[in-house]
Amino acid sequence: MDAKDQGSFEVNKQYQEAIKIVINLVTASLVLPIVFLKNIVGTDAATHPDTIRTLLRPYAYLSWGFLALSLGFCVAFYLYSTKYTKALFELYGDYKQPTEHQKDQHMKKQMELTRDTMAWGVAITTLFGLFFLAIFLWIAIVQPPDARIHDQGSPSKCAISFEVSGLEC
Repeated sequence: MDAKDQGSFEVNKQYQEAIKIVINLVTASLVLPIVFLKNIVGTDAATHPDTIRTLLRPYAYLSWGFLALSLGFCVAFYLYSTKYTKALFELYGDYKQPTEHQKDQHMKKQMELTRDTMAWGVAITTLFGLFFLAIFLWIAIVQPPDARIHDQGSPSKCAISFEVSGLEC
């Protein structure tokens, strides 16, 4: 391995460390809406599971979708990062022939490009997931204080009425 490949290997390790941080952030963010509703808003999921579903709003579901997609990109990133490392160490073939070496150079470039594409996928989907999570949390915080949950089991009636604004579903 030459000096350039050694530098690429070190950069790859730094990318892996960054993705580990993203995985921790994303997995913590996946449970945040439920924990928020239970601990901050005061909704009990054990006694009122329909209330949790009512309060989750589409923004929580969008957040979960993007964050789950982000985890998928993280897994793909690790797959291609490993393949890139394997290509750096020239573990894909016999290097006695020049054509094999050329194949390895092509493999390095291909794995690096795919790994970087997965990293961009992680970044974009994580940002969208956190954006929708922030919207969900903001709406839950600024919700009128007199919003009451009044009908816990009937799917035919609206579960939330806003007495402050005079609106009713």
